[in-house]
Amino acid sequence: MGSTMDLGDDRPRRWFAVRVAPQSESAVMAALADAGLSGWAPMSTRWRGSAAGRQKMTAPAFPTYVFAALPEPVANHFGIVVGLRGVRGFLGGARPEPVSAVAVSLLQMRERFGHFDETRTRPPRTVHETPADRRIVDRLVAHLNPKAVAA
Repeated sequence: MGSTMDLGDDRPRRWFAVRVAPQSESAVMAALADAGLSGWAPMSTRWRGSAAGRQKMTAPAFPTYVFAALPEPVANHFGIVVGLRGVRGFLGGARPEPVSAVAVSLLQMRERFGHFDETRTRPPRTVHETPADRRIVDRLVAHLNPKAVAA
């Protein structure tokens, strides 16, 4: 499924949604790691091909977005991230808005439980979330990918 990078230390971090060039999610994840930063891109599993020759493929659940966990003070790292090849900017533009750690955790749980798996043959496991948490995640999902179905 998605790539979760080890944060490696106990420094406080804040999550941000980073806009990236199409089909460059993996390259940006590698560039973040090379820069000593952590990132995660939720992945989905889909069918590819015709009915006669279908294959499972893994693709980003939110194309053109990667989540970056930036250590405090986060402002020191914005320029590093924007300077990476394939990065187009932050969600929120010149004033990046952090994504709540709760929203990221819930998205990670949704990914792990199969909510982004279009090849599954049975319903995904339930992610237990409060109505307030669900609204936060659903707004984020709708903003990142209006076609995505919030699970």
